[in-house]
Amino acid sequence: MNDVIVAIDPGSSTGAIAVTKDGGKTVNTFNMPDSPERLYDWMFDFTLCHGIRAFVIEDVGHAQPGNAARSAYTFAKHRGHLEMACIAVGVTPVWVLPRKWMHALFPAGYPVGMENKKERKEFIYKAMLERWAGIQLNKRHADAAGILAWYVQQQEEIQ
Repeated sequence: MNDVIVAIDPGSSTGAIAVTKDGGKTVNTFNMPDSPERLYDWMFDFTLCHGIRAFVIEDVGHAQPGNAARSAYTFAKHRGHLEMACIAVGVTPVWVLPRKWMHALFPAGYPVGMENKKERKEFIYKAMLERWAGIQLNKRHADAAGILAWYVQQQEEIQ
């Protein structure tokens, strides 16, 4: 069975991808490709070259109170691009809500609410640096690394 896991924090201009090939011992991170065509090319090439055990994608893009209609539309459209790219490369994605992966990784709590977004990003960033010492990680990539950590943890609990 192939052990490559790809975790995606959606966002056409702020998203990121985290990848492990060894069950979470090492992690590489990337910026999200900046167009639907580049996203598909990346997913196709990566799947072709490495094979994939799972694409784990944060389930966001749903309208929230206070979101501007344009940003909600753009985010939902990008989510659709991700879903279609997965279909095109023949991999069924695993969707996970932000609160689900965050609650599982941080049962003692983490900064919540839109007013605490910066603090939450910093919290997740520091936690992922601690989890994977030596990883080349920036704050943009931290949520993707967190989604990956959640999936790896779930797989370990199953086995």
